[in-house]
Amino acid sequence: MLVGVLILRSTFLPHAIGALMSLGGLGYIVQTLAGFAGAPLGPVPAGAVTALGGIGEGALLVWLIVRGVDAERWLASAKA
Repeated sequence: MLVGVLILRSTFLPHAIGALMSLGGLGYIVQTLAGFAGAPLGPVPAGAVTALGGIGEGALLVWLIVRGVDAERWLASAKA
């Protein structure tokens, strides 16, 4: 979830990827807390949480492979 929040605040990555990562992280947290409470969510919500997290992480992976981060812009931002 924290990675998603950092991506949302970033100017180098799309905010949609940050939102997907945050939702996936929130889903993982809810699923884990429900497991600790002894109330398993069942196979359908667990699959949806895994799919949502996978979509967010996959989108980040594809973005970084295809587009990457502009090194010149990164260095200019670091100097400022």
